[in-house]
Amino acid sequence: MKSITPRQLFVKSCDFVGGSGDPSVLKLPDLPEIAFVGRSNVGKSSLINALFNRKNLARTSRTPGRTQEINFFNLGGLALFVDLPGYGFASVPIKLKHAWQKDMTTYVTTRRGMRMLFVLVDARHGLKPIDFDLFNILHASATPFQVVLTKTDKISSDEVESRQLETQKSVEDHFTCAPEVLAVSAVKKTGLSALQMRIFHLVFPDLMIK
Repeated sequence: MKSITPRQLFVKSCDFVGGSGDPSVLKLPDLPEIAFVGRSNVGKSSLINALFNRKNLARTSRTPGRTQEINFFNLGGLALFVDLPGYGFASVPIKLKHAWQKDMTTYVTTRRGMRMLFVLVDARHGLKPIDFDLFNILHASATPFQVVLTKTDKISSDEVESRQLETQKSVEDHFTCAPEVLAVSAVKKTGLSALQMRIFHLVFPDLMIK
């Protein structure tokens, strides 16, 4: 393909393709997929919007658990970006929580084009038992994932570094988890370039950056 840089990738048009609890009902292009998931109110929508320098690409809400479908976005015909429903919200009925687990398992076991699932974790709070429930699903399905600490502007740089080391230690036994824990702030825009570069290499694993 024609040469492309990370900056050029993230300024391409990014269009909503469709949303559903069952991706098999959607007519989706055969492209590499990069997915994002995290506990409710982790700042997932804000991070996705910041990554693509958009205001309303992913919906943000003060109501935890609003995103309850798997939403797909086509980035310039080069990759699919997937916004997965949040988890860990207390106000959602237990039936919906079970449906989330089923939809998540279906997604990670059927989407052959998925290159990476980024699991977002609030840097202020670190990993919780429910995060490890997700890790177990990903471990069982041999799904590659990487932890990204969000809202790092809310704590000091020393606390961020400590949380990164703590998180790396916690996930080292999960063989499908990337060893590096990224740290970002959608508000201050810190760490975004590193995450964008990581995504770029996942979409174009054979393309060398000069």
